[in-house]
Amino acid sequence: MSENLWGDLSGIHAGPVPPIAILREQAKILAEATKGLVLGSVTPALTPPQIGFMFSLVAPALNNYTVALFQISHEMDLFPVYIFPQRVQITGSTTTIKCANEFIFKQALSRVLGSSHVKSLIMGLVAQSSAMKNR
Repeated sequence: MSENLWGDLSGIHAGPVPPIAILREQAKILAEATKGLVLGSVTPALTPPQIGFMFSLVAPALNNYTVALFQISHEMDLFPVYIFPQRVQITGSTTTIKCANEFIFKQALSRVLGSSHVKSLIMGLVAQSSAMKNR
């Protein structure tokens, strides 16, 4: 018979939502809002020893034209998570944003994703993609 040397593991599935899950949720919302004309892409980014992901906009109708918006990284603890804007127009600088917990991360993402620059990028990609589909 096997002996459990781990102790009580019943609570291992509880805890904060991982940053990647939050990013994927936002990617799904974007795809629905744009009817698939603009997608959010979440891809692994090499940031050893941290875990990292790049969030980009992708326009499939434009030969998968891609615009990198930001990169995130964090330790195994999930938080703090750091946001590295890839375009100065998104936040006014490329200064790293440190998010101590899930709530602050969501607030920071709201500012980044809801910025006028990001909305302008999305509008442009939707317009161009629609024009390509209607030819």
